[in-house]
Amino acid sequence: MVEQMYKDFSAPLLNAYNFFATYAKIDNFTTQNNTTYFIHESCDLDQSNTNKIMRMDIDHVVQINSSKKLATQIQNLMKTIYNKKISVQTLDTKNPDRYTSLQKAHTNKNIIIIGSNDQYKILRNTLYGVHNANASHDIIPLPDYHITNDLDRWILAALHQMIYETESQINSYVLDIASKEIV
Repeated sequence: MVEQMYKDFSAPLLNAYNFFATYAKIDNFTTQNNTTYFIHESCDLDQSNTNKIMRMDIDHVVQINSSKKLATQIQNLMKTIYNKKISVQTLDTKNPDRYTSLQKAHTNKNIIIIGSNDQYKILRNTLYGVHNANASHDIIPLPDYHITNDLDRWILAALHQMIYETESQINSYVLDIASKEIV
């Protein structure tokens, strides 16, 4: 029952996000055919995170600094589940255009970037406006568009804050408050 309630709540939220990211006109953005995710290096590949990574169908792993252990775990997971050999590279942190060049170099591929906990917190706060990042959100999708309008940035931050609060309430089995977040 709880899993069904979770699906009933999280699916519409994810659809709203996908609609906004795909069809809303945010300062004439253009989408690419790849998806980039960010995961912090201290993330534990428990059942939940393993399932998320399996659904992402990762094609390429990029590590920043010393995150080789998690990169190897993801590489082994993809080989075991999909019999797929994925490449691992270290990101050049001196290149200011590193993320754009990374996405262009791996067009039509799903990329996961492994970075430090500080980088994760900065990205989550900057992109999604969520200050209290917690362990239930170890993996965050990176947008493939650039937002220059403050109103669009505020709308996305409010959406992600609502998603975070709703998922927290659902995980605590407080479904009435979770439904109020959406309505």
